[in-house]
Amino acid sequence: MSLRIIFDKFAVVKNNEPLPLWMEAIPDREPWRRGRVAIATISAAVLVALALGLIAALLRGDIAAFFAWAVSGGFACLLLFLIWIGQNWARWIVAPFFGIIGFAALVKGITHLNGEFFYAGRLFAGALTALMMFSYLALSPAVYAFARRQREHASVLESVGIGAGFLLVLATIGSALLAFHNYQNALEEEASEFAQLTFHRVFENRDARFLESHASATRKMSRPAQFIHMAEDQLGTVQSVGPFGGKFTARLEGKRIVLNGRLQTRAMFETGGCWVHIAVSGSEGDWAIDHISWNY
Repeated sequence: MSLRIIFDKFAVVKNNEPLPLWMEAIPDREPWRRGRVAIATISAAVLVALALGLIAALLRGDIAAFFAWAVSGGFACLLLFLIWIGQNWARWIVAPFFGIIGFAALVKGITHLNGEFFYAGRLFAGALTALMMFSYLALSPAVYAFARRQREHASVLESVGIGAGFLLVLATIGSALLAFHNYQNALEEEASEFAQLTFHRVFENRDARFLESHASATRKMSRPAQFIHMAEDQLGTVQSVGPFGGKFTARLEGKRIVLNGRLQTRAMFETGGCWVHIAVSGSEGDWAIDHISWNY
């Protein structure tokens, strides 16, 4: 046992204070070094996972997933920074998160053992990694020793500066998310108006030329004129139509945001009431009809 540990123990006993658990559990000369390595390794793994998630979301063009990864990454970096400067309470937020992910992946891996062995193996590997991170963050005395040392040696100005930087990054992500949310709402309103126009031109005006000129490139079950004739024959004239509602998804294509919407409305026809479904896609000022159907 080194002279430093002997001196620390002598000082604690001399002052009639209880000996810290981390000092009894780890006989190393400087146990905080192992804690520093562990925190650095976990931080690097988290940052790599976040970077992969952001890249995958961009490649898919999934803007919602991209912002979700960005917000998660911002909070993860903030919590890891708090652990790094010695705020021990932050690891009690991060550790249960890894525990929940690990147990969820473990259960999901067990349910996929029937045939999807490769997918189940990936889940088991992720579960093992997450549970190891949870165990080390929650139970390792070395992490506590590192947090205690960092709290004693951290510079106030450095901590405030880096913390302000993280808050600025989070504010930037939040502003971008708010701007995207407002723009997506505007696109959804425009798509709903186009769906209402489509209903009016197709089911009320029987305009086959409008349907043909605004049809998307996806495969259709019938020609526009045939569809108009079938709707007129099976439904008859429109008596009333309700409001349109539905679900939307957004994706990034090149430099523009493309919206896909599946809208529906309850309409009364000459033959009775039915649900009319209209799928549209496109961007600002450029919308196309993907699919039109009805059911009773």
